[in-house]
Amino acid sequence: MDAVKVIRLALDVLSEKVVSVLALLTGFVLAAWVMRSPEMYRLLALIVYTIFSFLITIRFRPKEVNDA
Repeated sequence: MDAVKVIRLALDVLSEKVVSVLALLTGFVLAAWVMRSPEMYRLLALIVYTIFSFLITIRFRPKEVNDA
């Protein structure tokens, strides 16, 4: 495995983890906003945002690398 492949794999893994953490944190902030003043529209926004953010995170996962 050459250096470029190693660096590319590391950036893919790092970016996946960063995107997952950002989705988790922004979902938490949005949940806190909903709990501060609960309304149906806020709850619906939280549900839709959470579902789509994690679907996007799952969709762009790096593929398995089997270059042994």
